Amino acid sequence: MNRSRAKINQSIPKASKDAFYYQAVIFDMDGTIVDTDLMIILSYWDMYRKFRPGYKPSAKKLLSFSGPALEDVLKEEFPAVPYEEAYAYFQEVCRKHYDETVYAYPGLKEVLIELQKEGVKTAVVTSKYRKEALYTLKLTGLEGLFDLVIAGDDVAAVKPNPEGVFKAMCDLKLDNKTKVLYIGDTIYDYETAKNAGVKCMLVTWTPRALPPDLKPRYFLNSWTDFFSEVIHG
Repeated sequence: MNRSRAKINQSIPKASKDAFYYQAVIFDMDGTIVDTDLMIILSYWDMYRKFRPGYKPSAKKLLSFSGPALEDVLKEEFPAVPYEEAYAYFQEVCRKHYDETVYAYPGLKEVLIELQKEGVKTAVVTSKYRKEALYTLKLTGLEGLFDLVIAGDDVAAVKPNPEGVFKAMCDLKLDNKTKVLYIGDTIYDYETAKNAGVKCMLVTWTPRALPPDLKPRYFLNSWTDFFSEVIHG
């Protein structure tokens, strides 16, 4: 089932080799290229009903779990449950909700196609395990549109450690950090880009509030605005 649901009426401004500054764009996954918010809320509600009945966290708290490593969240929120058991049940409830609630953000696919045409390298760096990341790309119609996927089980340390960004740069044969743009939606993404020494773009469409003192190179309100925002370094 293809979940790249929304068609874009507004055309995507095209890049040109003279105008587009970056040689590579690295994307976070959840909240940046795919909307997983409803899936996260529903899945964690199921987790609390099973392992911490009577406790009703707010949706705001549940959405804050998008960003940190899943293992860290499960161990902190369900300390009395063996991690393997908590992880297995989380996978079960995610599968129940995933296909009907996860989709690609409008306008992204057109941006990726245009970047491909211009020879700009693209990668996903996510804390998801590889199997889950690849399934998400297939589900949302984004499979084959990225040159590279670096998942949580491909690195020793997940974000905000910059290892995933460095691995992506190495695999894509990039050595000029000033020509790499990292795009995410949380403070973890901002810190990842900062730790890697690359430029950062933060998207603004998720319900997670960003600290007001963050100063990325760009803010992005919609994928349809991408090329008009990123015209230089």
